[in-house]
Amino acid sequence: MIMKRIQTYITLLVVSMVAALSLSSCGDEYYESSYLEGRWGLVSIDGYPISEPEYSEFTLYSNGTGSFGQYAGGGYGNWSQYPITWEWEQVPGGAEYLYVYPYSGGVWRYLLRLYPTQMELTDLSTGQVLVYQAF
Repeated sequence: MIMKRIQTYITLLVVSMVAALSLSSCGDEYYESSYLEGRWGLVSIDGYPISEPEYSEFTLYSNGTGSFGQYAGGGYGNWSQYPITWEWEQVPGGAEYLYVYPYSGGVWRYLLRLYPTQMELTDLSTGQVLVYQAF
């Protein structure tokens, strides 16, 4: 009788553990799109620090809108800011993408890697790796 009771408890414990593991996350999803919200300033391109005329920044809001700013024509003191919309996507393999839709039309597609204070964007059309710092 006691052995049957122990066997029943062990069986319930194993079933509970299997159920808990199958319903839990793998832990790879360390952030979601809400962590993209805020202001991001460009700090490097392809691993090299930028010069001031190369500087650009994104401001991303939770409702999928925001702005993109840069020096127009690569010149100092000629700052331009444009409205954008954006969306974030995580595909089944775990890769994450940021899609930016400038007001002027088109779409900028990036492979996204997000770190505690940095956003790394690999431009899918040029291959450039752009690193933005949160501020």
